[in-house]
Amino acid sequence: MAKKIGGIILIVCALFTAFLGIKAAGNAPGNQEIIKDAVHVADGKVLPENEGKVVIVNGTLEAPLPFVDEETGIELNSIVAYRRVEKARVVLGGDDKKDTWSWDSTLNENDFGGSKKLVAPGVTLGEFEVAEILMQPVPTFGELDEFYIGEDYDVEWYIFEDDGMDYLYQLEYMPLEDGTVYYDSFLDDNLTSKQKNEGTLRVRYDVVEDGTSMDYTIIGLQKNGKLEEVEELDLIAAVSGHLTPEEMLGYAESSNTTALITAAVIALAFAVPGVLMLVKAGKKRT
Repeated sequence: MAKKIGGIILIVCALFTAFLGIKAAGNAPGNQEIIKDAVHVADGKVLPENEGKVVIVNGTLEAPLPFVDEETGIELNSIVAYRRVEKARVVLGGDDKKDTWSWDSTLNENDFGGSKKLVAPGVTLGEFEVAEILMQPVPTFGELDEFYIGEDYDVEWYIFEDDGMDYLYQLEYMPLEDGTVYYDSFLDDNLTSKQKNEGTLRVRYDVVEDGTSMDYTIIGLQKNGKLEEVEELDLIAAVSGHLTPEEMLGYAESSNTTALITAAVIALAFAVPGVLMLVKAGKKRT
């Protein structure tokens, strides 16, 4: 019975993924029409005649930096950053009877605001102010490894390295996944140590390396000097580099093809084991 239920769940996932791929393909003509009708603003100028229109704007993303993550007090010298928050959990020992630690990613807003993309306030592209939602696709590649506290924040952090990454932690000793901690004097298995560390949080940041300014092309709705989201556009609206409208059309077409291929691969990855599980379940019944 369990295999049958599992197979049905996998097939439902495959059908849903295929539906998303077909939906993306159906939206492709609409995306292309929006791009074709958009006004190209190669110099980043806000012009009155473009008010209320969809515009393709070339320019340099800039913002007053650094800005401070209000949840942690850490200064970020990057236009976008990704805050990763993880919570400690004791994993009870298996055959070797040794307990270990696991660090689980958390999106809970009560946990330092949870893991999320952070955008500097006051981002501009040329003369345009850019809505925060348009900055969400901008990727982060580098690790923040120098930590400074904003002058208005009274926060104390300890810095530890785990698996090559630098983490902020608010206790003096941070447990590692192999069951140990940083100091031998803390290598005990008593309940007090587990209680002290279980449920605690550690934080690290992904940033844009040398990300004080970046050349970008953004499709948006010009509204009162600001680039807003085009709700009808089912496409990542912020692309690295200065793209012409023709190049944006090519980007839209390639994105659609990639989405279809990805959906097909994922759908098959769900469907094949799902069908096999149903077949095995049917054989057992006979």
